[in-house]
Amino acid sequence: MCLYVAVISQCTLSLAVLSPVRYHRLPLADSLSENIVPYLPHAFAFIAQALLQGERVLVHCNAGVSRSGAIVVGFLKEVGEDPTMGVKEVLELVRRRRG
Repeated sequence: MCLYVAVISQCTLSLAVLSPVRYHRLPLADSLSENIVPYLPHAFAFIAQALLQGERVLVHCNAGVSRSGAIVVGFLKEVGEDPTMGVKEVLELVRRRRG
């Protein structure tokens, strides 16, 4: 079993490589002017690959407020089980599941 971690950070520090952990780094600043759209296909592919292999995924950023949430909501909207769900519904689902 392997844990897939999508790290969203503008930090340039290298990630410690832990054997059963696979990392995918997205160099995004925590800023309202940051354009997240170009990174979505790479993030979605990374998450989808892990899930198809039956693995778990942790999407993480320092604050855990906008960048990681945007990736998760975008992924669920794009490839989620219910294509009729709107963005607001997906966001509410994520908020409920986060607890």
